[in-house]
Formats: sequence, structure tokens, C-alpha cells
Amino acid sequence: MKKFYIYDDTNITLNDWLSHLPTLHRGYLDEDLYKNFQNNYMRTLQPQQAHIFIIGIPMVKSYVRDNINHIENMIKQF
Repeated sequence: MKKFYIYDDTNITLNDWLSHLPTLHRGYLDEDLYKNFQNNYMRTLQPQQAHIFIIGIPMVKSYVRDNINHIENMIKQF
């Protein structure tokens, strides 16, 4: 069974980035997927046990909510 580790430290993912913007009624697939991963039974809190590593970046939210700065936002994230 392959386990995965999620980086959820704000210094790494900046997961509070754009958090002041409300989610639209249709939601954002990247954020929804990240939330599902957080609660999945395959998640491990020990990076030494993981085979896959996930870093959540709100790409869709950036594009939809801050289109003018989207490219700059993505460069900062990566």
C-alpha cells in the first residue's frame, strides 16, 4: 500500500495565500482535491513512510480570482 505525505506547512505551501478570497459557489477542483487528500486513509504524517508527496497550490483560484497577477503568483509559488 503506497502512502502519501501532504506538505501543509504555510512556509512551504503558502496555503493561506488567497484565503481571504471567498470560494465561488462552484468550488475549485484543486482545493477540493487537496481537502480530500487531507482526510484520506492513505495519508501519512511521517514523510519517511511516504511514496508520494503532495504540495497544494491554489492554481485555479489564482487564475479565476487574480487573473492579472496569475503568472506572477505561480512563479512565486514554484
